Amino acid sequence: EPTDRTELMKVSAQFADDILIMGSGEGVRSSDQQIISTLLALGALPGVSKLHGDVFAEIQTNQSVTVAKTILPAVEGIVARYAVNRVLVLRALVSSIGFTYLELVSFRRGNDVYIKKVPSRLVGVAFRDVWELFEESVVIGVLPLCVGALSPEITCD
Repeated sequence: EPTDRTELMKVSAQFADDILIMGSGEGVRSSDQQIISTLLALGALPGVSKLHGDVFAEIQTNQSVTVAKTILPAVEGIVARYAVNRVLVLRALVSSIGFTYLELVSFRRGNDVYIKKVPSRLVGVAFRDVWELFEESVVIGVLPLCVGALSPEITCD
């Protein structure tokens, strides 16, 4: 039972490199409630001020992502159903674009996609000039300044 703190202690959840919490599929509200209960149990593990690894949770609504972040700041809430449906449609209609999205969101080859705040000197620089500045990364897009509010690390000033 993932909402039982004792069970989480038995498997040393606090020391896991990655924790993936999947929704129950029993409806939006029920699924998100189960995820929130599991996050509460993770946050209540004794002697744990910070989890060792990353926590990913499949959440059904954006409102629940906010609640999840409040309970356990380390969690990355993924509203997956909408994204998965879009990838499936793209795979069917425009297979090359669908394949690219599938590769971007797959962890099979170590692919990770992050939204990162950049130094202020890069604000307003065109995408064609930005990608050359990141030698260890592949830049796949640039968000306008205020769209950054979609990510908790970035705020619109």
